[in-house]
Amino acid sequence: MKPMLLGSMLAVCGAIAACRGPTFVPDASTVPEAFSVNVTVLRGEAAGAVETVEERNGRWMLLPDGSLRAAGMANAEATDHGVRPGVVRTLREPEIAELWSLAARLGLADPNAGDPVGNPRTLEPGPGELIQVIEFHGGGMGWAFIARGPAEAGGDQVLGTFIRALADRAWMADAPPELAPAAAIRYDFGPDPYQRYRSQGKPGGGGS
Repeated sequence: MKPMLLGSMLAVCGAIAACRGPTFVPDASTVPEAFSVNVTVLRGEAAGAVETVEERNGRWMLLPDGSLRAAGMANAEATDHGVRPGVVRTLREPEIAELWSLAARLGLADPNAGDPVGNPRTLEPGPGELIQVIEFHGGGMGWAFIARGPAEAGGDQVLGTFIRALADRAWMADAPPELAPAAAIRYDFGPDPYQRYRSQGKPGGGGS
């Protein structure tokens, strides 16, 4: 290759690298710019009901402004990775930093470790499957992790740990109302007919 042509190619490559900016390097102590998280859990129709929040249908989104959105298993939004669930609360900066630090400790903060997910909205669990998807965005990059397998296996422990952290901050308990036992039936027999007698003998009760 001629020196002039080689020099031109190197100059072009350098210009492209300069336009891309600095490469994002994960740092557990510093939350990346415009940090956001998008999480979906899908459970197959034939998989039995469970109490653990990271194993049942659910949606969680943490946006760059700190707003935490979530939808539980009773909400239709819990099965659509592309729909934003309702806002539950707004996290403070230290709480966001805790989540990022947790992601780093779990090995989820490195874009190079992500899985080739494609379009998560097209994922559908088999009758007995469990799918857990976590998408991260930050520092001008996006990466994702996906776990898919038999629902009876309980899902991925690492992804489940991060999902539980999000659910905890969204005030979502392990045992949802849908799985709680039915409340006892309490019959209303009207006013207490003996109340006026009970009030007699008390100060101000009007007793003779």
